[in-house]
Amino acid sequence: MGKVSLNKNLFLHIKRNHLDFISLLVLITLPNGSVPLKALGLLIIFTLGLGRILHFRMNKIAWYYVGMMVLTMGSFAYYLYHQIPYYLIGLAMVLFTWLLCLLAHVQIWGGLRRYGIEVAERSLIWYFYLLLIISTVQIIGNGGIQFTGAEGDNVKAIFTFSTDNSLVMGIYSFFFLRRQKYIHAFLALFVMLSTGSMTSVLMWIITFCAYFILLHRGSGKILSLTKRFLILASVIFLAAFLSWDNVLYTRNILWKFRFFSNPETLPRKAIAYLQGFSYSFEDPKTLFLGAGAANYSSRAAFVMGGEYVGWYPQHLSYKSEDFSKGPFSLWNPRVVTFMYTDGTANQPFSFYLQLLTEYGLIGVFLFLLLYIGFLYRKRHLLSPESMCIIILILFSLSIEYWFEYLSLMVIFEWMILTEIYTFQKEKLSRADSSPMNRNS
Repeated sequence: MGKVSLNKNLFLHIKRNHLDFISLLVLITLPNGSVPLKALGLLIIFTLGLGRILHFRMNKIAWYYVGMMVLTMGSFAYYLYHQIPYYLIGLAMVLFTWLLCLLAHVQIWGGLRRYGIEVAERSLIWYFYLLLIISTVQIIGNGGIQFTGAEGDNVKAIFTFSTDNSLVMGIYSFFFLRRQKYIHAFLALFVMLSTGSMTSVLMWIITFCAYFILLHRGSGKILSLTKRFLILASVIFLAAFLSWDNVLYTRNILWKFRFFSNPETLPRKAIAYLQGFSYSFEDPKTLFLGAGAANYSSRAAFVMGGEYVGWYPQHLSYKSEDFSKGPFSLWNPRVVTFMYTDGTANQPFSFYLQLLTEYGLIGVFLFLLLYIGFLYRKRHLLSPESMCIIILILFSLSIEYWFEYLSLMVIFEWMILTEIYTFQKEKLSRADSSPMNRNS
């Protein structure tokens, strides 16, 4: 009897501390820039995660990914018309990326439905611990905290760039604030600041300011605790701002916008937006259908250009004429040779530009109807902290092609789905414990 009881207690202990290992492995392998690791992630999805694929029930986010795959396949008409063989490689890259986004979402959704909120939350926390440990090792190896942009990509954890790590830690700060885990939130902010990504810091500050407006939905106790957190965050940011190079650089970038009527004085990010809108609206066909996947503004377009990454074969490179005149003219090896010319403010990358210029208004409509529509329908289940996570993500989509990196957006979906179901469970628990229900 004692042996049976011991085995039963051991089983209950393991069950209580269970993690969603499949989702964790997917989130460790797919965001990494290593092709072998991405291949391992794909292998995990089609072996360990096959059951989740077979039992998956489509939701709006999944339908969004399917819709983007259909639009990408529609770009095949561009190939048939122009007969450019290397363009097919770009189409295959984009199609494969959207497929991976869908499969990663299936794994996260399936794990949440199978194991529940507690396991998903615990897995997210352990994923944070992994990022924190790797980031700390990188900080130590970098000789301490460096608040200058030139050192930032040394603190990127498992991701391709430090900006990935910075924004992931930014959304983790709100995730922990929601649970009143202030030490965890402090550590997340510490790593975010140590990456040297001033753009991420500025977006976080703006989002945190919006947090106090959203807190009117919360309780006075949370508001009081949040004030303390604001003081703590202010101290951290004050330490970051002691790096005068970053402060002056950021000030100079923002100061340039006062000459908005003169495009030549603007950061190249702003010029890219002006070019993108001008390109889309000059032709009704381009406005509604876009230029086609990997044909104007996307990571795939830069990769196929042959100068953005070192691993892509030069003899297979392809640049559309519109891409060469537009985004590539703003970002190539010749224009980033000087100091402070390769910062986020000068990078012509943006998911919103990708959506409009390559997929047209049809792609914009799909994103608003399905992806944003899913979040909007769940708005009554969103806490102020969850809303801040969404706000920060919407900001971040303006500076990079995040869906193509399989990092920030996949983590965001795991976190926001967990947040939605956590808040839903708390509302149901409060309803069940109300005096009316107890009397009945």
